[in-house]
Formats: sequence, structure tokens, C-alpha cells
Amino acid sequence: MNDGIDVSIATRNSSKTIGKCLEAVVKNLPYRKIVVVDAGSNDGTLNICRSRGVQVVNEPGCLGKVRYIQALNCETEWIALIDSDVYIYPQWWSKVSPYMNDKEIGLVNCVHDNPLSKLRIYDDFLRFFWKKLGGIAFSNTLIRRNLILECKEELEKTHAGEDSVVGSYILKKGMKNVTINQRLCFHDKDPFKHHPFACYRWGKSIRMKYGFSGPYYGGFRGIKNKIVDWCIFTTQTKKFSLKLLMYLLFLSAWTIIGFFFPQRFEN
Repeated sequence: MNDGIDVSIATRNSSKTIGKCLEAVVKNLPYRKIVVVDAGSNDGTLNICRSRGVQVVNEPGCLGKVRYIQALNCETEWIALIDSDVYIYPQWWSKVSPYMNDKEIGLVNCVHDNPLSKLRIYDDFLRFFWKKLGGIAFSNTLIRRNLILECKEELEKTHAGEDSVVGSYILKKGMKNVTINQRLCFHDKDPFKHHPFACYRWGKSIRMKYGFSGPYYGGFRGIKNKIVDWCIFTTQTKKFSLKLLMYLLFLSAWTIIGFFFPQRFEN
């Protein structure tokens, strides 16, 4: 498809989901080529990718570096970044692609469906802030390739929040990030189970960026921000939940663990 876009998928031990992810991309996107950037899988992920005939690049560095390598190995002006556990719905392309014609827009993504969580109030919390503030996530994103390449220096020291790094850069350039408030894909991951490790990676990223001043950025300030967010959510939705508050503080604890023990829970 010479008039299509390049698609890149970041993987690491994604054998349970990468097959479905690739099937959805092939079926629902006008791709020119598919590039998989793998961060060191040892579970058969690469065998599945190669059996589908997609290009595979190895990059064992931090997630920010992986994102840069994804863009570096693509060639089209706009590229699609799809997480290895995301399945694009058929209507995704028709909803996001019109924004490619707007020169002021640098990034487009959408909200997604998730498996039912064990803590449904946390799902409500996430959707509340997504709807209120919008969201930047590379799980299902159409983005101008050059905007990632221009963030090389910052990305190479970022292990979590790399999407926010690029999103902030886009805003500084006077461009816009667009979040479509429609569920146009399925993210095969329960945030309740996934986010502790995401916060752990965020703590590791803070250490890479700020050194030993990091506990303030990721620990104390993070705790304060989560309490404030809980208060806003509780006040505006009238949904009071101590379980939610305890879980948010639990996430802050994982950020601190990631800072002090950056290699302990990596696999």
C-alpha cells in the first residue's frame, strides 16, 4: 500500500496479545509497512512477529528510546503507534485520519475499552480525568513522525511518561494534541493490575532525570497530587471511596519503589 502510513508496535514479552494486535492492524489500517521494536522478549513474541512478515528491530533501552527508534525506522510523515496489547476497531482510521489535514495538529488518539477491573471506581476515576483533561498515550496514536525525532535527547532519559514528553513538546511548538472521546479500540489490560508497574517505571524514569532530588518529584509531590485528584473526583462526582484513595496512595508507593530500586522488578 504505497499511499498508506507506517505502523510501529513496541513489544516486550507480548506473545499473548501480539497476534491479535497485528491482525487488527492488517485488517483495519491502510499500512505501508509494520515495524516492531522489541525491548528484549524471550517468550516467543519475535517468532510470532517474524511469522507475520513484519520488520523487527531490537532495542533493549528505556521506553523513551524505544519510541525514538520506532519513529526512526518509519518513513511516512504521519505514523501510527499501536501498543502490542491494543486491538484497533474498524472505525479507528476513519475517525482519526481526517486530522492529518490540519497543520496545527501534531497528535491524535482516542479513548479505549478495557477488561472489567476489580476496582471499578478506579475505572471511573480514570475516565473522569480523561474526559476532563484529555489524554496523551501512545497506545493508539497517529502522530507526526518528526515530532518524536525532535525529542531524542529527552526521550533517551525517559522510562515512563514518554508520551507526555512528546505531548508537551507539541504544545510548546504551538500545535495541538487531539483526544477523540470515542472508544475506538480495545486495550487488553486491566489498569488496576497494570498501573502499579507503570508507576514503578515512572519512579525509575524520575531517577534517570532528576537523580537524588527525585523523591520530591515522584514521591512527595506525587502523593500530594493524587490526594488532590481524589478530592476533585469525589467532590464533582459525589462518589466517595476510601478504597480508591488507598489505591492511589499505593500507586505513589510504587513510584517511590521504582526510584530507590530501579532494577528490582524489571523482567
